[in-house]
Amino acid sequence: MKRALILCEGRLKEPGLRALCDDYYRRCSRSLAIEERELRDLAALRAAIPERATLCVLDERGRQLTSRELAAELGRLIELPSSGPLAFVIGGADGLDDAIRARATLLLSLGKLTFAHRLVRLMLAEQLYRAISILEGAPYHR
Repeated sequence: MKRALILCEGRLKEPGLRALCDDYYRRCSRSLAIEERELRDLAALRAAIPERATLCVLDERGRQLTSRELAAELGRLIELPSSGPLAFVIGGADGLDDAIRARATLLLSLGKLTFAHRLVRLMLAEQLYRAISILEGAPYHR
């Protein structure tokens, strides 16, 4: 089973959002083991990225995909021959630096609107579950 990290700058303080994210991670667990790490700043975030990770960076300049396109990308990323995890990186209010973006296998945007980073975390969790459901042919995405 592929392992995924979600690396986030900042803490998710709202218990309701935390519960929703954890629920989506649990739903993914048959196909993708997801671990979320909250990091205090950009330097800690940069240091937490595993050297051999396949990197997916959430950034406003990234590609905008449909849920089916994201599922296809996730399937492709899961199949890449890598000894490291799949790492999703969500920056803080000041965003990410060029070095992190340059390392990304996939630069992903969730849309043209600006979202609070705590909401991006929840949206990513839901979209990962939706993508896995699409890949498995489950009825969640209809």
